[in-house]
Amino acid sequence: MAYFVEESTSDVPILGEQHSGIPGYLLDKARDAKKGIFDTWTKPRNERLKIPVIPSGIGTDTFFEALDELRQDIGTDNVELTL
Repeated sequence: MAYFVEESTSDVPILGEQHSGIPGYLLDKARDAKKGIFDTWTKPRNERLKIPVIPSGIGTDTFFEALDELRQDIGTDNVELTL
């Protein structure tokens, strides 16, 4: 859902800026249409809790202990946890 929160605040792309944009003369109509869509959005706009995918058979505590040990061995800047 984070995508939709970000999308709702971005401007409508123009054809000269992006291949999927709209012609400049339709910009006001497109902005009004987009505003109408997101103003009547019925689903909650909260972001999902992102959790790391832990390998099967490995406990959560063991996984994070291993990450801490790795950070000590090779440095915090060299260990990145992607979600």
